[in-house]
Amino acid sequence: MNSIYIILYSEFELADCYGTYSDGVYYTNKDKAINYLENKGYKHICDDEYKKDYNEHAEILQLDIWGDDE
Repeated sequence: MNSIYIILYSEFELADCYGTYSDGVYYTNKDKAINYLENKGYKHICDDEYKKDYNEHAEILQLDIWGDDE
């Protein structure tokens, strides 16, 4: 089985509103997504969540799982 991961970014804007987006890059290896975030200055906070500045947040999301029988 293989997995597909994306990074979902969130930026705090105002009054508890967040702008969220993905950069459109897909990963089949979660470690590569983690390394990408760490190289961009993000620090691990819990589970698959990372934080850069007080208003910049990123989360690694698993999109799909597929296998040979599907």
